[in-house]
Amino acid sequence: MGQTNVITLGGVTEEVTQTSDVGGLLPLSIKHVATGAGYEDLYVQVITIKDTYQPTFKQEMVYGRMDPIATYQNTVRKVQLSFKLDKDLHGVRDQDPEKQETNASLNAEDLQTIVNDIIKMMYPVYTTSDRGTNISASPLLRIKLGQFLYNSARPNLGVLCIPESINIEHTMIGAEGKADFDIGGALGYAFPGSYVLTLGLVVMHEDGKVGFAYENNGMKFGMGGSFPWDAGSFIMTTAGSAPEPSAQVLDMRTLTDSQRTYLQATKARVLRGAAMIKKHASKKKP
Repeated sequence: MGQTNVITLGGVTEEVTQTSDVGGLLPLSIKHVATGAGYEDLYVQVITIKDTYQPTFKQEMVYGRMDPIATYQNTVRKVQLSFKLDKDLHGVRDQDPEKQETNASLNAEDLQTIVNDIIKMMYPVYTTSDRGTNISASPLLRIKLGQFLYNSARPNLGVLCIPESINIEHTMIGAEGKADFDIGGALGYAFPGSYVLTLGLVVMHEDGKVGFAYENNGMKFGMGGSFPWDAGSFIMTTAGSAPEPSAQVLDMRTLTDSQRTYLQATKARVLRGAAMIKKHASKKKP
């Protein structure tokens, strides 16, 4: 019998049945934007997710000043995603809506085909005319992975990514030092039993103002309170708008004294900040 896990991601709960005792499978969707080709609900074993947010400032040093004059430019989000595809684990979700389980285990040759397809997504689209061949579309990706790569404006769509790199580790030796590959094909190719893929991605900010703004007597974040991981917010007010679907409801009665003191102080600082912004905005009005 397989092992059944109940997984809740992005507000959706589903059962995932595995044919092995290896746990930690998550559904990954990856698509080549220009062609629409890709994989939906490719069940993988996530190893690491490194999520980096890098604000950039132009810093200018001037005479007689110890610190630079810093002018904000932008904030870039980069994700390094490492995951494993294994022939002994479930692979692609069955497209038949009446079936709740994932497909039977993939063989090693199928596994290589999937990796082959992901590599293809690193390349652009060309068009050929009488004037020659030109690039008509860049290799942008749409990727969805639970709350980690989550589009707060359009949850079912996934995030838009610029692929910077892909690294593939072919695993030919399995547990206990035993060979883990199949021999097949007309030329007697060796098909590894598993792969570890590491994707380097720049995650694009598509919708709304990316940052805080004072609107309707409240401080709001342009891409919603659930940005970036669908986790709500303790520090942001939502006055003048409906609450986020995933917003946290904080019951002060269940907090410890130290937690209550900290959150009350944080709320006071946020409200003071909002009042200062409102006062500053009113001064600029003619």
